[in-house]
Amino acid sequence: MSENPASASAQQPIVILTTPRLILRTATERDIPIMRERILGDSEVMRYVFQGGPMSEERAEYIMRKHFTFGDSLTGIAVLTEKPAGEIIGFAGLFPCAALGADDFEIGFVLARHAWGRGIATEIGEAQLAFGFDQLGCSRLLGLVDPRNGPSIHALKKLGLRYLKDVAEPRRANRSVYCIEAQQWRSRHARWRKPAAGPPTVVHCRRVGSALRRYRTPEATRARHKQSRPAPPAETTLLFAGVVPPPTASSHRVGARKAARNVELPRPIEWFGRPKPSLSVDP
Repeated sequence: MSENPASASAQQPIVILTTPRLILRTATERDIPIMRERILGDSEVMRYVFQGGPMSEERAEYIMRKHFTFGDSLTGIAVLTEKPAGEIIGFAGLFPCAALGADDFEIGFVLARHAWGRGIATEIGEAQLAFGFDQLGCSRLLGLVDPRNGPSIHALKKLGLRYLKDVAEPRRANRSVYCIEAQQWRSRHARWRKPAAGPPTVVHCRRVGSALRRYRTPEATRARHKQSRPAPPAETTLLFAGVVPPPTASSHRVGARKAARNVELPRPIEWFGRPKPSLSVDP
């Protein structure tokens, strides 16, 4: 990143990536006071971010102009908004990181307090991984987090990142480095990807938000119900044909009266009050 603060763009922001609920876009001039009020000036939100603690108006503006992207690049810290109104709920993005002595990219996300506990960190994290591996062609992606920040560590582990080591950052507190390789991400991502169009399978898997749902296609459900439906007993066909089935060994255990009735073959069956001829059955 450049050491000199960048001037904020007065033009329309550039959309970097989108998810079902979120839009990550470049920053604009009018974002600076909103970001300071909702995120950068909140002591609870900024406890483990940068040097820790809330920022003054001057400091917040300096940090945004220096580290945020205002349209000159798709990498760097960007503004995170929520659909459909475009309300600012935090910041995220991929930015260069030399924590492991190589030209890596680090993913990151900081959310306003009212956006906590809704699965947004996982959603934007998944989108950043896909952007870094598919669009930027990274071989690995890092996540740096304060060792005391339990919720962020949980989010990184949920995204598939694994702990490597702790490092000392010159302009930040000590950080724990988490990493995921491209091949690991592709293998993990392929397990939850919806199958391509073709013959319906019995069970599909899909990811909704941060939960894994299992569902059956309508065709598979109908076939399953048809297979599990019991076949009608053989005597049902005989009864509808007008003939009482012959006695069996079990009929002698249900009472003398019922067994005697089963022995009388053939006999007529009343049909709407009128006798109907019975079918002939050889003895």
